[in-house]
Amino acid sequence: MENKEKFIQIQSSINIGVTPGLNALDISEKDAHVPDRLKVQALWPKLTVNIKQGQGVYPEIIKNWNSVKKLAEKGIITIGQVVDETSVGENDKQIAKDLSVNLEEVKSQLKTIKQNKLSAIADEIGE
Repeated sequence: MENKEKFIQIQSSINIGVTPGLNALDISEKDAHVPDRLKVQALWPKLTVNIKQGQGVYPEIIKNWNSVKKLAEKGIITIGQVVDETSVGENDKQIAKDLSVNLEEVKSQLKTIKQNKLSAIADEIGE
């Protein structure tokens, strides 16, 4: 049996974009010229899910995001029941698929940067 994507129903009083956090890559170069040394690449725009005013269906994973929890706590949105992909439209399925791909890409980028930084630290200690 194939793995079905889960969705949640959300009722919102406003249009709002939610993210899992302000994820960013630190791509600073310590040996670069002084004005160019500090550099950060924002990753959170890839992970934004736009919640529309009214009732809609969204990927279930967003219910665990702090931004979604806070909006629910403040009464701006109401998180409803979980539904499976058989009861949602193709557009909702595509949004969930794109989000899943982007989440994996961001996780991979963050993991690569952490590994690179750790190896650089190890090289500095070894010298």
